[in-house]
Amino acid sequence: MTSDAKYREWDARKEAWQEKVQEHLQSSFGLRERNLFRNLVLVQPLDLPGSYNAAHNRERCVVAQQLESLRATIVRYSDLAAKRRAESA
Repeated sequence: MTSDAKYREWDARKEAWQEKVQEHLQSSFGLRERNLFRNLVLVQPLDLPGSYNAAHNRERCVVAQQLESLRATIVRYSDLAAKRRAESA
């Protein structure tokens, strides 16, 4: 990223992605999963190489944490589905 304009474009795309993910989580899994994705606490941001500035670095850390939250949701629901299949067999 080389300019404030490109950073603003990136931030707008990130926010649109976050909204789509939140809508999908709430409609597919419920309010709890949406809130787990949305309400993160970033205690100490990592220093990610390639960040444009401190705000960009922080937002990239939030996205990384949100991706981890999505991974945990997938694993949790996959395990639950497997357990239900095993119980019904």
